[in-house]
Amino acid sequence: MTVLIPDTSALINTIDVYVRNHHVTDVISKLFSVCVPDQIRIEAERHESRFGGEASRIITFTRRNLAARFAEPNASRIVRHHYLPQSNDNYNGGEVAMCGLAMHQLRSQSAAFVILLSDDLKAHRGLFAAFGTMRRAVAVWDSLDLLIHIFTVHYPSWSITEAKRAVRCVFPQLGQSAIRGRSTNQDVIDTLRKHARFIDAWNRLQNNLMRND
Repeated sequence: MTVLIPDTSALINTIDVYVRNHHVTDVISKLFSVCVPDQIRIEAERHESRFGGEASRIITFTRRNLAARFAEPNASRIVRHHYLPQSNDNYNGGEVAMCGLAMHQLRSQSAAFVILLSDDLKAHRGLFAAFGTMRRAVAVWDSLDLLIHIFTVHYPSWSITEAKRAVRCVFPQLGQSAIRGRSTNQDVIDTLRKHARFIDAWNRLQNNLMRND
C-alpha cells in the first residue's frame, strides 16, 4: 500500500484542479491511502480563506483522512532529533509531523511506500532532503509530480490538453512557493519544461502503443 501525506501548500496550489469533473482530492483518495497529520489539519483550518469556494471540501478532506494522533509524537521527536535538531515548530512543525507520520507508517508496516506531497521547496532542500536517506521507502513530490502521476494513470481519459491546462493552473502557485524558497526563476522554468516534456513523451508512447495493438 502506498500512503500519501499532503502538506498544506500542495492542497492550496491544486485547489482548482479537476480530473474529468472530479476534484483532485477525490482522485488522490482513490489512488492512495491518504494520511493527514494533525499539524497539517490545523494549518489547513488556519489558512481556510486560501481555499476559496473549496474550503469546506478541503477541511472535510483533512479531517476524514486524519491520522491517529497517538501515532505521531514519538516518531516526530526522532525525526526532529536526528534529521533537523535546529527545527522551529513555528516554521517546520508541519514538515516534522509529515516525516514523523511517514516513519510511523513504515515502522508499523502500515505502508510499503510513502509519498510526502509538498510545494514548500525550502523544505524539499532541508528536512525532506535529510529525511531522503530513506528514499527507497519515501519519495518527496511537488504538485507537478502529482499531476504527472495522475496523467499517467488516467491517460487517455484525462487528455494531454487537460493535463497541460492543470499544470499551467498549478505552475504560477508553485512559482510563488519557489520564490519564497529562494529558487531562481530559471529553476522554476526548468521544472515546468521537464514536466511538459514528460507529458508529451508519455502521449507519444501511448499513441505508438495503440497504433501497434
